[in-house]
Amino acid sequence: MGNGNSTQVAYQDNMHVVIVGGGQSGCYLAVQLLKSNFCKVTLIDPRDAMYHNHGAMRAAVNEEFINYMFLPFADMLGSSFQRGTVVAMDSNNKTLTLKSGYQVRYTHLVIATGEDMPFPFKLGGENAELSAAKAADLLNQYRLELSDCNRIALIGGGYNSVEMAGEIKTAFPEKEVIIITDEDHLVTKRAKPALQANLLNILQQKGIAVIHNDSVYNLESVITNTRADGQVLKTKNGKVLVTDFLINTEGTRINNGFYEKDLAESISPNGTLDVDDYLRVKGHDNIYAVGDVTSVEEEKTPCTPNEHAKVVKANLIAECNNATLTAYKAVMEVVLVSVGSEAGVSQICGMQFGNFPTKMAKGKDRNSSSTWTDLGLQLPAITPEVCQGSKV
Repeated sequence: MGNGNSTQVAYQDNMHVVIVGGGQSGCYLAVQLLKSNFCKVTLIDPRDAMYHNHGAMRAAVNEEFINYMFLPFADMLGSSFQRGTVVAMDSNNKTLTLKSGYQVRYTHLVIATGEDMPFPFKLGGENAELSAAKAADLLNQYRLELSDCNRIALIGGGYNSVEMAGEIKTAFPEKEVIIITDEDHLVTKRAKPALQANLLNILQQKGIAVIHNDSVYNLESVITNTRADGQVLKTKNGKVLVTDFLINTEGTRINNGFYEKDLAESISPNGTLDVDDYLRVKGHDNIYAVGDVTSVEEEKTPCTPNEHAKVVKANLIAECNNATLTAYKAVMEVVLVSVGSEAGVSQICGMQFGNFPTKMAKGKDRNSSSTWTDLGLQLPAITPEVCQGSKV
């Protein structure tokens, strides 16, 4: 094989790369492949716009920020976008079947369907096929209900929970906000004790309470992710809490519905796809996986989807040139946790770097500017105050 250094390749008339999933990984890969213009590219997604889920926390407390949340596929990809829901695949015949019955043939498949979690963090389940306009209305209704509540509780101690709590308390300092987690730490076990201590200190300064090593045992009898004044939460350790809005950040699952039968032997116990060093699904040289759907052990960061996409693009080109494939190397371990627009903690390669990296990467505008720019789109113009998470 060649040395794999060439990024130039003649147009491949018989090559069709189909990407299933219009999140950041899938969109970034599609845009980069279209720029290289060496094969036919199709991205399939059930919505008409990419949902900028990294910005969901800010949009939940700021109406104008909702303008940043939906990146139109038509403007991004033109005729290379196919709206639809993939319900089945046949890897032997290299076909995908949409809910409509329409079939799409591919030579190379990239699975970028990611994971599902409660709204507003992702648009899945019954919201999976919503148009941008309807999803924006849903998000704004969520914001209105949240803004009218005085007591807010969040279940789970991961990134979404902590960062949502920070956005709420920054926009509405007068509200009571509490995080309930059954873990002895916040966000990730990869966070050093120093980061955990710094994060707890910032949360306390913000007035955000945290309950560790406990869980709500009457969760099935209460309403989540919508306004419900005066709900009583009972924990396993005997605490009784009253909330007007309960945000459940747990219940994450991998979106593997359309391929769970065909690729059953390549699915790991946690539902992710086992991939080789080149991000190819094990046992299938022409099927790749990117983003949260992969079994790669790493701390997912805002730049992880782009890094996955870069490797897949390089390997598709290498295949055309009969060149050496590029192995994926996890990006350096980074833990960035924002608590509103100005506060946060940062850990890079095990070292503490304070607030500045997090503020620039997340707090400023929740990665909106870089996301729109990377995907070849112009960020909508709204007032600067909106990016800072001010109350609207």
